[in-house]
Amino acid sequence: MLKIARLADHPDLIPACARWNHTEWGHSAGFSEQHITDAFHDIAHCSEGQAALIAFWDHHPAGMVLLIHNDLETHSHLKPWLASLFVTADFRGKGIGGSLVTAVEQAGASLGYRQIYLYTGTPAFYQPLGWSKFEELTGDYSDMTILQKQLVS
Repeated sequence: MLKIARLADHPDLIPACARWNHTEWGHSAGFSEQHITDAFHDIAHCSEGQAALIAFWDHHPAGMVLLIHNDLETHSHLKPWLASLFVTADFRGKGIGGSLVTAVEQAGASLGYRQIYLYTGTPAFYQPLGWSKFEELTGDYSDMTILQKQLVS
């Protein structure tokens, strides 16, 4: 059974979530696991207008997602962003990713946001969830697309 909770309510799992992020993206971006752990702690506990969510499948940590102010320096005028959507390999194919997306959209709407953005190399995952193309990126991000979704409050 799936349960989605605030990461702030499970602070003991912040290092595990940071490890997932570091393994998937952070190491290639040059961030240390400790840097990511500190950032996740701040997002989970201190950052107004942001959120960190964790998914559990039968009480086992299964995935996470963030709602953050900015995930792309070149587009800092856009906010907020869905970031770091991750589901562990053992729990993929169970709808957890889509449920995390929906949960972070609801978190954004409850914080008063009218739209949300993300960038991805796999837009086909998000389009059935109501996301639409906002911009095709170029340069260092030429294989990425910014998607946008209008939120209902």
